[in-house]
Amino acid sequence: MQILVGFLVFTSEYILPLCIMGFSYGKIIMELRRRSKIDNRSTIQTVSAHASNPRAPDNAPPDSGTQHDSVQLNQVPAQSSGRPQRQDNSMGKARKNVTKTMLIVSVTFVICWSPMSISFFVYNLGGYLDYDSFYYYFMVLLVFSNMCLNPFIYAIKYKAFREGIKRISRCADNPVDPNGETKS
Repeated sequence: MQILVGFLVFTSEYILPLCIMGFSYGKIIMELRRRSKIDNRSTIQTVSAHASNPRAPDNAPPDSGTQHDSVQLNQVPAQSSGRPQRQDNSMGKARKNVTKTMLIVSVTFVICWSPMSISFFVYNLGGYLDYDSFYYYFMVLLVFSNMCLNPFIYAIKYKAFREGIKRISRCADNPVDPNGETKS
């Protein structure tokens, strides 16, 4: 019975979260790639249409009877011939940043939870676990640190997250001016 409970605990507290993270992060990455491909196609169409008729306004419909008939201009309006490439470049950078962040969060989870999960699994299979040892307390510290590390990871990787934290951490009753002084 102890082996069954150990297997269920190991599966529900370690394997299942890993599977959910992998599935969710995989879907997010696939969606980012799909959107990036759609944006790339739209950008190429817009840029090629703009390049073939530079005197036409960027958001003007194509003239009838010209080579523009097969090009759809309504997907991504271009302000200049350089803007779509920058937009595509920023989308690629954002996709890479999201992928790196998800990888860091996943690896952090594995590093912090593996020792405790594996030790308890081995213990439930009949192994020994000393609850008064340094190793046990270190494992507990790792598990607790995982909960604290994610906000720091997001704060390092995302400027918008940092700004949101600053915004919600300000006390509404004591606004602070740019010089750091409390307004009364």
